[in-house]
Amino acid sequence: MVEERKPIGSLGRIAAVLQILIVVVIVGFATMQLFLGNFAAAMSTFPLLVIYWFFLTVWQKRS
Repeated sequence: MVEERKPIGSLGRIAAVLQILIVVVIVGFATMQLFLGNFAAAMSTFPLLVIYWFFLTVWQKRS
């Protein structure tokens, strides 16, 4: 059964843009660190992305 989604309001769009910006900044930082040769700093962002993904999936299931 397909569940219908509510249209995204202005606050929903702001939240979506904010989430995209956060992920782009984290991935951009990791990419720059890899180009600079700092592998440890680049890989240190991975747990942050996993925690962020976990938070968003749990939050989405509640709403």
